[in-house]
Amino acid sequence: MARGFEYMICVSQYQKVTFVNGEYQGRFSGQQVVAEVSERMYDSCPGLLEYLQHVGAEGWELVSAYPVTFEAGTIEKLIFKRPR
Repeated sequence: MARGFEYMICVSQYQKVTFVNGEYQGRFSGQQVVAEVSERMYDSCPGLLEYLQHVGAEGWELVSAYPVTFEAGTIEKLIFKRPR
């Protein structure tokens, strides 16, 4: 009997993975993230290519990627899955 899949949703901005399943991936705390939208915020997050290589080695498969455009710019949403 199949046990299904687990899923992971990542947000990428400026070639950095900024959020995974709603959790900020950088080194700043929640209040600092809101107060400090700067290059430093993005620089503290993992690089996209390195992150993709890391999660791929853990068995995650990219199943969807699409842009989301806001007034302030565009982000990419990446959806991964792997067997439970």
